[in-house]
Amino acid sequence: MGRDVTARRKRYAPIAVLAAGGIACFLAASLEFSASGQMAGIDFAESGEQARFALELTAIGLLNLAAALAFVLRQSKVTWLAVMLLQAALFGAAVIQGVVSDIGWFYFSALPLSILLALLAFREPSTHLQPAFLILAAVPALLVVAAWSRFASAEAPSISVKSHPIPLPSGLALTCTDNYRSDQAMGPLQDGNYVHYVCDHGKVLAWWIDRNAGNEAAPPA
Repeated sequence: MGRDVTARRKRYAPIAVLAAGGIACFLAASLEFSASGQMAGIDFAESGEQARFALELTAIGLLNLAAALAFVLRQSKVTWLAVMLLQAALFGAAVIQGVVSDIGWFYFSALPLSILLALLAFREPSTHLQPAFLILAAVPALLVVAAWSRFASAEAPSISVKSHPIPLPSGLALTCTDNYRSDQAMGPLQDGNYVHYVCDHGKVLAWWIDRNAGNEAAPPA
């Protein structure tokens, strides 16, 4: 009976892990779609970037569900190898994207790494090593959650008065939805000017108004 339980766990646990990974991607994509909708009337470029990120997360979620379906139909050495190579490729691509473009991909990279380690745990024939692999699988996700929480709760640095020499127009509000530092622009206003502001993990660090339509990292000298 013990062998039957081990065999069933080896068959169904990877399916559950991959399905859970797909659902996690869909949840993250829904959050990005929501943030994209909030930014649509403020910054179309940022809104488009978030919508593209959401679509990519949806595609990755579908890949995980397809991998889970492949495991339902057949679990062979080729299937195991293909799925683990897929997770390794997703992890590598996410890390590279996190370094060169968007730190959000760096946070996401914990998911394929955790899935890969969990698959190794259930692939491991020795049941004594499975708990170690499962603990390793949980570590990346916990570290990313801890880092994200620390950044989200960090106090914004003080803003110099020179950063915002004139008041914002009546009724205008600045919104930051990014979980990283970014430069935003809003406008044109009725007088033809543009509002520029710097976001850092959901907080407005500084803002200023000038005639430039492009993004600016700092107010003009």
